Amino acid sequence: MEKPLVKQMPALSREVALIVERRAGLPGEVRVPVGARVEPSTVVLSAPSSVPRPVTVHVARELGLSSGVVRRHLTRPLGSQVSAGEPIASARRGLRTAQVTAPITGQLAEVDEQLGTVTITPAVASIDYAALVHGEVIEADDSQRVVIKASGDRIAGAVLLGKEVCGPLRVLTDRPDRELPPDAIDERCRGAVVVAGMTVSSAALRRMASLGVAGVVVGSLSATSIQAVLGISSSEAQADRWAARLRHGSWSGGFTEAPVSVLVTEGFGRWPMARPLFDSLATHEGHDAALLFATSIRGETRPACLITRAGATGGREAAPVPVRDGVRVRLTDPGRLGQVGVCRGDPVLDLRLDGVARWAVAVEFDNGARRLVPLANLDVLTAP
Repeated sequence: MEKPLVKQMPALSREVALIVERRAGLPGEVRVPVGARVEPSTVVLSAPSSVPRPVTVHVARELGLSSGVVRRHLTRPLGSQVSAGEPIASARRGLRTAQVTAPITGQLAEVDEQLGTVTITPAVASIDYAALVHGEVIEADDSQRVVIKASGDRIAGAVLLGKEVCGPLRVLTDRPDRELPPDAIDERCRGAVVVAGMTVSSAALRRMASLGVAGVVVGSLSATSIQAVLGISSSEAQADRWAARLRHGSWSGGFTEAPVSVLVTEGFGRWPMARPLFDSLATHEGHDAALLFATSIRGETRPACLITRAGATGGREAAPVPVRDGVRVRLTDPGRLGQVGVCRGDPVLDLRLDGVARWAVAVEFDNGARRLVPLANLDVLTAP
């Protein structure tokens, strides 16, 4: 049997070129030209938050008017902005004046004289889309998409709960296997992306939400913490079911209404963050970090934390790394999730006791122990 050449995009890539796409849900307005340098807070797109649903008001019927005269009874010209409850048409009825008021806030958009109606288009809030990274705009080809070329470090995660955010990185623990206590979270974390080590409790997440923390990077998340993030039922069984759905990727959307965005690097339960990921994050204290979905990073299959710097240019292209001797990996099977080691030798064909052959590689762990691990249970962390 021919030896397989298994390649994976490493979870940690340093000083690489990053292509970030900022997309609006609806057509809007591009706010930056191609070639512009942007910062994380730079607004690159503006778009309506929803599709407006016009409301029809039967003015002629309510005022007892004949067809063809509605326009002359309007109190405001077409195109005017009106508030809910404000008169939009009036007519004399004997000694009194009858009025028709706007049922919603919006714009007087159209008059149909034949039907005797006025159409009001509701006011829709506009959403501003920030760049979230330092970089240069390389594409702005329509009203819904801006592409930014950046350079920096990429730390891939397993899942991102919440919306895409950015902020200065704040490292609040000195070890990847410690739970972050709530009292470690203070005012300096407001608007920041916090590195929390192994996990955070529901109390810590609630404190982050109250202080306005933008996001947090953790190794793992328990069922009760998932409950706090997503605001789901207090039933432990239901929280466990959500954890199972998240673990297997069977969820829809990114729970963008979560009060704090959470990037989980390992999985669900209580698992320490892989040491190489934690050490890399710890070197970037104070630098600008962004938590993004895979769909916002060109060529990416997992959500990630991107750390970019003002003025940084170039960067090598990120490339998949073959599983071979000297490559640093972590285990992904449930029994040893997150354990880190180094490949010793190239993949070999392992014949199991049940007669099934599988490709595996010898992995040496920090304590000197070695184990033959199936390639399916490995995740490349860094290149040698």
